[in-house]
Amino acid sequence: MKIATAKEMKEIDRRTIEEVGIPGVVLMENAGLRVIEALENNFENLEDYRIAIFCGKGNNGGDGFVVARHLINRGCDIRVFLVGEMDKLKGDAKINANILANMDFIIEEIKSEDDLKNIETELLDYHIIIDALFGTGLSKPVSGIYEKVIEIINNSNAFIVAIDIPSGLYADSGTIPGPCIMADLTVTFGLPKICHFTYPAAKYVGEVIIGDISIPNKIIEEMNINLELLDEFCLSPLIIPREKDAHKGKFGHLLVLAGSPGKTGAAAMAAEAAVRIGAGLVTVGVPESLNPILEVKLTEAMTLPLPETNEHTLSLKAFEPIMEFLNKANAIALGPGISTNQETKQLVTKIIQEAKVPMVIDADGINCLVGNLNIFYNNFQSPPPIAITPHPGEMARLLNTTTKDIQNDRLGVVREFVRKYKIYIALKGAYTVIGTPENKFYINPTGNPALACGGSGDILTGLIGGLLACGYSIDTALIMGVFLHGACADFLVNYRSEWFIKPTDLLDVLDLTVNKLFDKNNSNISE
Repeated sequence: MKIATAKEMKEIDRRTIEEVGIPGVVLMENAGLRVIEALENNFENLEDYRIAIFCGKGNNGGDGFVVARHLINRGCDIRVFLVGEMDKLKGDAKINANILANMDFIIEEIKSEDDLKNIETELLDYHIIIDALFGTGLSKPVSGIYEKVIEIINNSNAFIVAIDIPSGLYADSGTIPGPCIMADLTVTFGLPKICHFTYPAAKYVGEVIIGDISIPNKIIEEMNINLELLDEFCLSPLIIPREKDAHKGKFGHLLVLAGSPGKTGAAAMAAEAAVRIGAGLVTVGVPESLNPILEVKLTEAMTLPLPETNEHTLSLKAFEPIMEFLNKANAIALGPGISTNQETKQLVTKIIQEAKVPMVIDADGINCLVGNLNIFYNNFQSPPPIAITPHPGEMARLLNTTTKDIQNDRLGVVREFVRKYKIYIALKGAYTVIGTPENKFYINPTGNPALACGGSGDILTGLIGGLLACGYSIDTALIMGVFLHGACADFLVNYRSEWFIKPTDLLDVLDLTVNKLFDKNNSNISE
């Protein structure tokens, strides 16, 4: 599903109204009905609840007036507040406010803070509050009387429903610009917005419901929106069914370059994940003194002992045997537990510059690139596709900034990174952001705090590397790996606490997760 900016959504609405001929007042009516449906799905016997609706002067307020009319017709006990004056309403909002007036319903105007004196206390008796103050057009922090209204709503004990986006948020940003509604449920229309799936703003939206207001699919397709929310419907067509006469040679050979003293587990987990996702062969290249440990840890994967430094990390002398081995391997997973030894850094740089197969780089592989990102744009004429999978701290080190700066604009950081360096990236975290040099971007909704532990990233690296070995393109491998990684965690929390899930547990439910998400007949990405 596409994710729209405020500007894109405004253009979609305009074209729907002007080119297709669906009047704006009809779209507003449909929006109000979607909110009613969401309320009825969340509350049995809606007429038993006291409901307050706070409306602004624009179309978001107009949606609120529509909701009010339908609640009245259902016999609900409601109050409607307009922050502003009735005689200053315009367009479709004015039409729907006038309809309420013609039904002899009084809309209470809030024109000054004096009008708020009794409201805060009275709201303690209300079960539901509907926020229809601001929509996607907000471009500056809320202040004045609106700030006070938001404070009163947030201080209530009510279940808060936001229409389109919680008032006070910017549609196109994950930042918190100022006072904003803390919603329990957000009902948005047509397409989701960036703030719904980007932290810290996502903390304020609650559950998100995307309501169909009859915008034609043709209009959305013609907009060429380059940001997408991942789901099983966009992933299902990407899965390559396995032929009945297939053999291991059909599904590639992944070389995992990983491990250093104290971090052999990272190498093992990446290898196990690659095996489980269906790579035909997996070999782990490790410092030669650590090879006996990996021989014991791994059963399905093979090992390749390589020259090492005095600190028992991969040596620059390992380059030649690695390049020779790559004659029979067709993808690399580089970095889990590899260390940031100076000579190992040189090896990582040389592999990136000269290897001719797709690769995914994670963990210490990324840390080895700090201060050396110019290798990506001082690169060779036909570089193999490369993906990095940093967490926010690693991304901050790469860009010489702070984790806070990365988290405040995750999508913007990814957009700028792929524009500058022309490689693929998955910026991990809640709602992982994926970016491609082809100017396509994805937000992943799967995953939960069970993934917030050491080793989780090594599993993801192995999943992506295994998919590369199987022959998937690098963007598809990133999309599928990230989505399935999170989906496995979501599957597990249905049966055990997220506190007690370890990274390798994800692999135990990979097949169950895939079969649950996709048609079983087309889900054989792992064998």
